[in-house]
Amino acid sequence: MSAAPKPVRSAGGETVLILRIVLWVCAAVALIGIVLAGLGEVWTLTTADDAEGANIGAGLVILAGGLLGVLGLVGCAVALLGRWALRRRTRTDRAR
Repeated sequence: MSAAPKPVRSAGGETVLILRIVLWVCAAVALIGIVLAGLGEVWTLTTADDAEGANIGAGLVILAGGLLGVLGLVGCAVALLGRWALRRRTRTDRAR
């Protein structure tokens, strides 16, 4: 009698799709953050001679843009690591 082959675990198609969506959303968030930081810099340069309140507002826009950019990049890194781990697990499961 031959032993029945072990069923191969699925490649996690839903998980791959979710990670792909997360990657694109995080990339969009990072892009929005970069644009905000750039607009804050332009605002700082155009209002250099104006009141102090405008410079504070521009600084806050730069900070918000920087935080969004970093958050988006970290999210992209996590999504890419998740995809890498899923592919590695799938390869090892198929090799068995």
